[in-house]
Amino acid sequence: MLDFNQFGTDAVPVLPGAVIGDGVRVVFDPDASMLLTARRAERDLPGRRTTPTLVLRGENRAPDDWLGVEIDLPSPAHDVALTARNYPVHRLFPRLHYDHPGGTGHVDLPDVAASDTFATRIFDARTWSDAHRIASARALRLTVLIPSTPWFAMEIESIKLHTVAHA
Repeated sequence: MLDFNQFGTDAVPVLPGAVIGDGVRVVFDPDASMLLTARRAERDLPGRRTTPTLVLRGENRAPDDWLGVEIDLPSPAHDVALTARNYPVHRLFPRLHYDHPGGTGHVDLPDVAASDTFATRIFDARTWSDAHRIASARALRLTVLIPSTPWFAMEIESIKLHTVAHA
């Protein structure tokens, strides 16, 4: 889902709403004084192989500046697998946003551990599939919120959607 070729190895500023892949964007307050950059990197794998990664780095972030990676979901019956590492290590806070006939809604999901080594976190559709109004929802998007620290880096290897039967 990520478009690694969109970025070079030198960090470039990223604006709120910037698309970083098919159905994936970074979202944050346009009035934030934070500088967010993105660059392509590589993760070393066994056997002298590498895989591309995308490094998002924020600096000068105020305590109340919110920031997330937002992923479009085709339906409520999709798990999301995010493989990434974070610095400094904190928890990640997923939130499902959606549109419904009465407006926009959201469901706060259980927070998950972040790691300074690459780890895959599964955001399970079961955690939102029974939520109020989800059956009639449109424009579902999972936003993975990164806790506010003066600086941070998130290196993302992959974001994958999986259709599930249990939702």
